[in-house]
Amino acid sequence: MLRYRGFRFGLLTIMIVELGEFGIVLVLSLFFQLAKQLDAFQTGLTFLPLAIVILIAAPSAGILSSRIGSKWVVTTGMVLEAVALFLISQTMYADATWQLFAALLIYGTGVGLAIAQVANITLTDIPPEKSGVGSGATNTIRQLGSSLGIALIGAVLFGTFASASKTLVDVRIPAAFTQFGKDADAANIAPVSKKFAAQIAGFGDNTRQAVDNALAANNSDFTTN
Repeated sequence: MLRYRGFRFGLLTIMIVELGEFGIVLVLSLFFQLAKQLDAFQTGLTFLPLAIVILIAAPSAGILSSRIGSKWVVTTGMVLEAVALFLISQTMYADATWQLFAALLIYGTGVGLAIAQVANITLTDIPPEKSGVGSGATNTIRQLGSSLGIALIGAVLFGTFASASKTLVDVRIPAAFTQFGKDADAANIAPVSKKFAAQIAGFGDNTRQAVDNALAANNSDFTTN
């Protein structure tokens, strides 16, 4: 089956599209809930325009392919996806709303154009008697791409979380304990309370090390150092 050139490149294209689609859904789901403080239902509503655009673009791809050819429709879709991913990477900050929304609409358009016609291109060169095998391979690669997207992009994402968390822990925990000791010393409290507060303030480095060890143990598979 892989001796058919269109089939080989079609499977590769399907994997790339699915890898990017499910990977970006994972990243944006966490971004919406952690950075923008949306709940799960609100996050789902945020993705609704993306799904609607895909539903509109996919049927339009058939009309466009009859005019300019399936290859150019898929190419256009892939270019739109690449542009959208770049825009998303530049607008993932807490105050970005409409910029991110526009990037999602572009991405949905690209996915709709590409995924609707890439299956036709993939199976074009396959003999009719092998069309069932080709279709099964297409669906298998689609599932493989989505799994790899979540696994690979998730590993990079959580590895970044682990590295960033370690930096924050190393800086902020000792500083917080030190500041606690200073505040207690300046407060109008009993001497015994100040002495107890000073002892607590001395646990800053021990606490930092304990948290670092916990992060290293829990994120050993994702650490990017």
